[in-house]
Amino acid sequence: MKLPFPAQVLETHTATLGKTGSGKSSANRVIAEYLLDKKQRVCIVDPKGDWWGLKTSADGKGPGYPVICFGDFKDERATDIPINDRAGREVAELVCSGNRPCVIGFRGWSTDAMNRFYLEFIQVLYAKNSSKLFCFLGEVQNFAPKAKIFDPTSGRVIHWTNKILSEGRGLGFSFFIDSQRPQKVHNDTLDNCETLIAMRTVHPAARSAIAEWMKGAGDLEKSKAVLDTLASLKRGEAWVWSPENAIGPERVQFPMFSTFDSFAPPGEQKQVSKAGWSTVDLAAVKEKLANVIEEHKANDPQELKAEINRLKAENRKLAASNHHVATAMPSKEELDKATAAAVRTAVIPYQKHIAEIQNQVSRIYARTEAATQYLNDVLTHCTAIVRKDPPAFTILPPTQEPAPRTAARSLPRPAPASIPGTNGGPSIGERKILTAAAQFQGVEKEQLTVLTGYKSTSRNEYVKRLIAAGLAEKRSDGKIYATDAGIAAIGRDYEALPTGRALYEWWKPRLSAGELRILSYLVDQAHGRELEKTALTEPTGLKSTSINEYIKRLAARRLVVSGPNRIRAAETLFDSSL
Repeated sequence: MKLPFPAQVLETHTATLGKTGSGKSSANRVIAEYLLDKKQRVCIVDPKGDWWGLKTSADGKGPGYPVICFGDFKDERATDIPINDRAGREVAELVCSGNRPCVIGFRGWSTDAMNRFYLEFIQVLYAKNSSKLFCFLGEVQNFAPKAKIFDPTSGRVIHWTNKILSEGRGLGFSFFIDSQRPQKVHNDTLDNCETLIAMRTVHPAARSAIAEWMKGAGDLEKSKAVLDTLASLKRGEAWVWSPENAIGPERVQFPMFSTFDSFAPPGEQKQVSKAGWSTVDLAAVKEKLANVIEEHKANDPQELKAEINRLKAENRKLAASNHHVATAMPSKEELDKATAAAVRTAVIPYQKHIAEIQNQVSRIYARTEAATQYLNDVLTHCTAIVRKDPPAFTILPPTQEPAPRTAARSLPRPAPASIPGTNGGPSIGERKILTAAAQFQGVEKEQLTVLTGYKSTSRNEYVKRLIAAGLAEKRSDGKIYATDAGIAAIGRDYEALPTGRALYEWWKPRLSAGELRILSYLVDQAHGRELEKTALTEPTGLKSTSINEYIKRLAARRLVVSGPNRIRAAETLFDSSL
């Protein structure tokens, strides 16, 4: 992997700052791969659990780098060593005792648990590391927030983060921190970073934090040039400025990293084969940590006390339940009377409505018979005319003539979108397009046709207006994204899509009958297993041509993952805890 800047920058502490989707994690992945290629010692602290892609190749079919994955990640298969919040000391000792490149994932951890682990980990790292170590600290505002602190543990976390940054270079540390909200990062933390990688930033508060860092470089003219272009940077594009190394500010484009793109949403990721994982010797590591974790649990008074209290509470509930059942169980006669009363109460209010409906049905039936007789008479009359045998009766027309048809009018074109706060926001069509783009965090135009029901002409017109109004943007990947202003404009219409089983229930009333048959079978019968498409014909009762069309629509909604001949339900439809 080649760096887009001189390698001596890596000897300093570096802050990578930019908004969501600007490419911060991708840029740091490029740096990490460069260091791993050089056989350097690398440790990555990953609050979101999405760095596991280092373990496999870009196509998911071969191995990547032999890194150890401690903790929890977006893909459960990535975990090499399970840990808990009491294992910080032991993991730090393993990192310090050799060249064991690792990723520590906190996916799904509470803030308290993550802080407990991190506090022990960072102190041991500071005390025992004795050679060059490159540390990546993702979403650093979690460990060094610039906000009011309400508990002593959080205060100690901030203290040790700044301590290891301010004193760590002499101990062999180079830190790479990143944040999408630089205005929320502690001032001391940013001040300890000698190199800045500034990526696309729009929010005034975030830009102000970057400007404050650049003031220390003493070149206001260069700082202004950087700030003026931050909002227009493309994904992966950045300003690199390292005054200590007399480098920059230089505008660079980071290349795509070479390993698997685990940062992408699960529905857009490729599949990782069983062979697509790098392997490392974990025997000694597993043995050490397993003993430590069990020892912590066995000797932790708080965990023992919590378990005792839980068991006592369950016993009280069970005793109360048994007492209620023994004393409050009604007799069979009482149940029969209560059931009969409930039925009467439920039926009586609807008897009048039932009678009215029966009368309406009778009237409709009578009118239908009269209409049928009239049509038969017309047919007889027409037949007699053809045979030149005029009938001896006169056919009377219906008593009511149909209302005259009005001339068709062309519908007015939708009003152009207006900037929020001026004329009430986007039109109905534009709001549908904008809501879909926000919910799916980027959509292709063909997806919008399925999600909103608008054909390409109307769809393209709405997209064009939204982009012109600054409510949407088309990025380099060709997808349409809602901007921050766009999300603010749709207001209460925006509903973030749920995950797991809740996502499945959310979509069920919004799908056609054919789509629902396929998705229900893939979720409830196949339970997410990959199937041949031909296997759907018998259980759904659908023809293959219809199945292919329904699959196309489900794929546009990111509810299935479909290949040429294979299909499965998307992972987002299943609860990760199950």
